Amino acid sequence: MSSDKNTRKFPRGYDVTIVRKEDVLETIDDNIIDKEIALDLIKQLELDASNFIKEGRWTSLPFIGTIRYNENKKAIIDNIDVVREAKSTMSKQDYVMFRKKIVLDNLLENKYLRHYNYLISMSITDNRKLYNYYVENYGESYARLMMYFFRTFTCIEETIEPV
Repeated sequence: MSSDKNTRKFPRGYDVTIVRKEDVLETIDDNIIDKEIALDLIKQLELDASNFIKEGRWTSLPFIGTIRYNENKKAIIDNIDVVREAKSTMSKQDYVMFRKKIVLDNLLENKYLRHYNYLISMSITDNRKLYNYYVENYGESYARLMMYFFRTFTCIEETIEPV
C-alpha cells in the first residue's frame, strides 16, 4: 500500500489503519502477477455481494465499504407492471408524483413493520415460556400474533349496573 497511510489510535491501545479504495487497487496491481486470478476474485466478491443485496441485507466489501439494496427501488420493481402502465397513460408530472407515492407508501409500510417486530420482540422477551408453548402447539405466526396482542391490548374494567 502507499506510504501515506493514516493510522489512528483508539482507546486501549488499538491502532487502526485507514486505507482508501485506490490504495487497495494499487496494491493489487503491484503484488498480483496473474491478473486473471485477481479479476476472478473481484467477480466472486461482487457475486457474493449481489446475493446478499438481493436478500435485502447489508454486505461489506473488504477495504471498500458496505452496500445495501435500495428498498425504494425494490418497491418500484415489485410494482413494475403498474408503473409501466402509469408511464404510458399519465403526464410526466403525474407519473413522477405516482412514483413518489409508491416510495412513500413503501417507507410507511416498512416503518410500521419495524414497529410491529419491535413490539413482538419485547413481548417474546417478557413471555418466553408462553411464546414457546404457542409455537409448539399452534405455530410461529399464531404465537407472534398473540405476543403482539399481549403487548398492545389493555383490559378495561366496566361495571355493569343492574337495571
